[in-house]
Amino acid sequence: MDSASSIYQSFDIYSYKVRLIGDALKSNKELPIRHANLASDGEFINYSRNLSNLDKYKLFLQLGQIYTNVPDPEKNLDSTTTYFDVAIAAYLEAKNSNPINAKPYQGEYKLYQKTGNHFDAVTVIQSYFERNPSIKRASTVRSFLADWLTSFEEVTGLPYKSVEEISRDELYHKMAKRLLDTINQYKSMFKNDDKADSKRIIKAAKTLDNIVERR
Repeated sequence: MDSASSIYQSFDIYSYKVRLIGDALKSNKELPIRHANLASDGEFINYSRNLSNLDKYKLFLQLGQIYTNVPDPEKNLDSTTTYFDVAIAAYLEAKNSNPINAKPYQGEYKLYQKTGNHFDAVTVIQSYFERNPSIKRASTVRSFLADWLTSFEEVTGLPYKSVEEISRDELYHKMAKRLLDTINQYKSMFKNDDKADSKRIIKAAKTLDNIVERR
């Protein structure tokens, strides 16, 4: 990997190196720190600075995904850094390079969900809708709303907690209203498509409306 990247300073070579690292990490193989945490490699950092926004987006998205897919993302790379940390940093670079594309947001919030950080997952999903106020792809909207709903339920305890109890919590009430407003904004895109996630979202909107109206 070192010889390839030193001879050919190109996007394709670094992309290939990322894939090799990903294959090794998925099988839980131990790698030298210079490989396991490519984002801290000086040559890689200098190389990435000169990439176009599109190539930077592609490379850091790929990097985020390999660190997300390790068996234990919260495992330490060194005394202060985990795979989780470097994945989040990679997704941030990808989002900044291409704020419109849904994939780095989805990769990031899926990582938060995988590690049980559902409040942060909600925050990431909300940020995607904020940065992209007019999303055209129904499948993206449906998928993000379904995952937003899942994390909202995990955070608030719905349906095990009552609507009355959730509505009394100011933070939960704000979360419910924000989710409901977003569902209502895009509902026309998926309300008649007969897909399971769409039916679930439409049904949940009634519960969310009940939460919101109780305050």
